[in-house]
Amino acid sequence: ANGGKMGMRLLSELIPQKYQRNNQFRRAVNSLSITDEMARFAEILTISTRSERKNIFKTGYFVDDTFQNLLPNYLENTRKMDSVNKLMLIDLQTNLPDNLLAVADKLNMANSVEVRVPFLDLDLVNFAFSMPSSYKIRMLSKKYIFKKYLETYFQKDFINRKKIGVYLP
Repeated sequence: ANGGKMGMRLLSELIPQKYQRNNQFRRAVNSLSITDEMARFAEILTISTRSERKNIFKTGYFVDDTFQNLLPNYLENTRKMDSVNKLMLIDLQTNLPDNLLAVADKLNMANSVEVRVPFLDLDLVNFAFSMPSSYKIRMLSKKYIFKKYLETYFQKDFINRKKIGVYLP
């Protein structure tokens, strides 16, 4: 167990600096030694680890892996899906509606702005989930197939430029 932690620490040090600031990416690397898929997903998707929660809370109520126990509910009929697509599906069903879309919707309604989310078209989402994860992620490059498609219309330096935050009104 201790050797596994040392191995993960060494692997973490090999991660390029720009990815080390991404907490979810770091949690994903640290979860590689967890063999149970649901436990690994919970480690990636929750901000704090079980041991961190144990140190913070007095009672066991918040320490229990309730989220981990709920994860299989989001993954019905996904036996043939690879782990990356399963993780994306959970994110689509939890973080997207409960966080990203809800916040965007409230901020835009408060400012009388209508926002459309074109990449949430049902046919496009279903098509995206029908593709293997290797089409979406290559090494550390995300949105691989989407960027390949954009090369038809834009220069590579534009497509691969540093991400710029979009601030909602």
